[in-house]
Amino acid sequence: MSVMDKVNKMRRTRTTFGDRSSTRGIFFTWQDGDNVIRLVGEFIEVRTHFIAPNKRRGERGLCMESAFTDAENKMPQVVNCPDWDIDTEEVKKERTCVICALNEYAQKKLKDTSLPKDEKDRLQNLLQATRARRSLKWNIIDRANPYVTEVTDDGEKKVLGYKIATIGMEAWNDIDGIFAQTAFDITDPEKGINICVTKSNNGHRVTYGAKAVLKGTSVDVAPLSDDEKELRLHDLKKICGKMTEQDRLMEALHADYREVVEKLGLSKESSASEEDSSDEPEEPVEKEESAKEEPAEEEEPVADEDEDFPDTSLDDDEPEETSEETESESKDSSDEKEEVAPENWECFGSLDPKHPECKECSGIEKCRVETEKRKKGK
Repeated sequence: MSVMDKVNKMRRTRTTFGDRSSTRGIFFTWQDGDNVIRLVGEFIEVRTHFIAPNKRRGERGLCMESAFTDAENKMPQVVNCPDWDIDTEEVKKERTCVICALNEYAQKKLKDTSLPKDEKDRLQNLLQATRARRSLKWNIIDRANPYVTEVTDDGEKKVLGYKIATIGMEAWNDIDGIFAQTAFDITDPEKGINICVTKSNNGHRVTYGAKAVLKGTSVDVAPLSDDEKELRLHDLKKICGKMTEQDRLMEALHADYREVVEKLGLSKESSASEEDSSDEPEEPVEKEESAKEEPAEEEEPVADEDEDFPDTSLDDDEPEETSEETESESKDSSDEKEEVAPENWECFGSLDPKHPECKECSGIEKCRVETEKRKKGK
């Protein structure tokens, strides 16, 4: 290939890839207090695993700390579960998730009633740590700040744009109630309404509630403006569907966990069929992939590689850590994550029988006993 041939190739490549803009700020972060948003389009359901150590709680996590400090090959702290088919939004028949393998291992071992207490506690902790968490991804309009940052060769500018919100099961229960009470599609372009999601702290954990925004005594109908209708919805499955290679995850696991998975041989097809869907945990995490590896369509915003996107899950027991939607992390991010506030810890450590995650939690009996002990000790 001559020099001119290569020059022409570079020109064509730049036209295809280099001239398109990228977009920052498309991942919505829930603020303390009220968050007024407008849901737009369809949501998708995702299942994730939190795999990082939690130094604040003295927990080593599922993976070695070095996996999250390696600047060149840093693991996301929240990964998508490969046993969840993001396209069909159903559990796959063929099970390949190494974290779910550990979960099934813990379930089976805990059926042995003769286990010593320390071993039973260890397995209960493993069961809790390896459960897949449910959350929803949804295109929204952030009423407080409806802008994203468009980055082009000419610089940066704020433009109107949809954002992607992560909604956990606690908030979803309220949103489902709004659908039921209004008896219409609250995301409809013309008849849809604004909703208010409130993030607060009840003294034990972060909580989320949602309600319809009212105008007088009626719901506040908020038709999309002409400009909002012109915006392209984010491709949630494409942006939030990135998978971590299981070989890479295996290498990051603590040696004892890796040994367990290797002994299981990942032949979980039979064991998976023994567990019904009720054993699948109901909780949150997320994934946003830069389109620089695979170019998006012309009008599709692209997450910029230099932006750090935190996990903004609405599940109260999901740490607000970095997930697979993170394109890259700042050098100081690992230090910041060591200062996770108690209300953002993975488990709030106190039984709330009415909370949806408590109802589905495999460690509810252990938590019930500990809660009773604390009460008696007062």
